[in-house]
Amino acid sequence: MYTCGDNPRHYAVAMNKFDFQLLYEDYFGGVVGFSTAQYENVNGCSNIYFGWGGEDDDLLVRVRQKNYTMVRYDVKTARYDMISHHRDKGNEENPLRIALLKDAFRRQDSEGLRTTKYRVSKYRQERIYTWINVSLNRSDILQTAPSYTLTLIIMELHKAMLRSSKHNKAKHETKKIIHQKVNPPPSIFLQLHRSHSES
Repeated sequence: MYTCGDNPRHYAVAMNKFDFQLLYEDYFGGVVGFSTAQYENVNGCSNIYFGWGGEDDDLLVRVRQKNYTMVRYDVKTARYDMISHHRDKGNEENPLRIALLKDAFRRQDSEGLRTTKYRVSKYRQERIYTWINVSLNRSDILQTAPSYTLTLIIMELHKAMLRSSKHNKAKHETKKIIHQKVNPPPSIFLQLHRSHSES
């Protein structure tokens, strides 16, 4: 049953994709449920996970930081069939996910629901649902992250590209940002992220 209780609930306990077994003990992906007050209290989801991976683990960090307990139904009750699909283009594995996850507890109150940036492109009210189309700008979103998180992103991308023989220009720009301690233009993050994704 989809209900809200005293704690956030993880619903997708047993999925056909994983032979109806819990993927790992702290798995908080697939389907989760919050009351409005709970979601506002944890400051929602992080906005800075671009690509696949890490965002559900980050959300669980937020849940526990606010002294909630993740609750579940048993594996015989919470069973889901996942529609077979391939990963979307543009949703490649996020090379920053591990580093961002380590930083999750620190930025919880300064980045998330309260700093969400989007623009409503289209809106349509139907009989049983409301259809809302929004557009997102990565540059605008990254500007909402704390300065220490932006520094972390730069450092991680820099280390990743040092391991590659490609993208010499991007390496030079990253070194300049780090050594001069200047505030980088948001476009540099997009440039570096694209460069790394293509390597």
